[in-house]
This record gives sequence, structure tokens and C-alpha cells, in this order.
Amino acid sequence: MSAPRTPAPSSSGRWFAIAATVAVVATLVAAFMVMRSPGEQRKVSLDQRRVQDLAQLGHAIDAYATLRDALPPDLDTLARQPGSVLPTADPVTGAAYVYEPGADRHYRLCAVFDTDTALTNEAMSYGPASWTHGAGRHCFERVAARQAASAQTGGGS
Repeated sequence: MSAPRTPAPSSSGRWFAIAATVAVVATLVAAFMVMRSPGEQRKVSLDQRRVQDLAQLGHAIDAYATLRDALPPDLDTLARQPGSVLPTADPVTGAAYVYEPGADRHYRLCAVFDTDTALTNEAMSYGPASWTHGAGRHCFERVAARQAASAQTGGGS
């Protein structure tokens, strides 16, 4: 006597398996197309660090200007303030970030970026300031905060 036969897989079961395989392969292909390479992701992360550094410098410039009613003359002066630990140079190249004080509390902060936020969808915003940038050297135009009216007049409760 022979062993009982197992039934052949049904045609609909075979098509279901093929469709499931195609769906999995398509999902994997789409995921690889969307994902960045490790090198590209590193560039994006470093640019995010540069933006964080510039934002920190901007906050320090605001604090200095509020306290002294003037912009700092340079980043070295700002970095020498008591209790100050400021990132004044690019984390990779070591090149100093550029600070350009202007008239009427206007200033520029500049850095060299590896990526374009329009292409990476990594635009960052700290408070009201936008930090979108292209690849290469980019400068951000900013205006330092002013003292609050009660601080200027010595008023308060």
C-alpha cells in the first residue's frame, strides 16, 4: 500500500503566495529608495549639529546684546563671557563659524553645509527663526533681541 497523497496546492493559494512575495519585494525596494546611505545620513546629522551650534550662538548673542545693549564685536568676545561654553567652530573641519555684526542689532551667522534642507526635508526651526540652508556656505540674517521695557527703566514690582 502506498501512503496517502497530499493534495496539490490550489491555484488561488499559489497566486496569493506570489502576490505576497511581490508586495514584500516592492516594499523593500521602496524602503531602500527612501533611506539615505550611511554617508548621506552622516552629512545630514553634521548639518543639524552646525545649525544647533549657530542657534546656540544666536541665543548667546541675544543675551549679550540684551545685557549690554550692543552686539558683541566678535565670537571670541562672546566665548570669553563667564560661564560660557560656545561652539565657535565647525565640528568636522574646525573652521571658525563666521559672525558679522551689522547696524541696528542686525548680524549674520555663517557656516558651510554639506546638504540642502530643501532636498533632505531636515529644515530646523528654533523659536521663530528658520534655519533652512543650501549646500555650501550659507549665512543667516538675524536681529538681536532688545531689553524688555521694565529692564531698561529699572522698573518692576
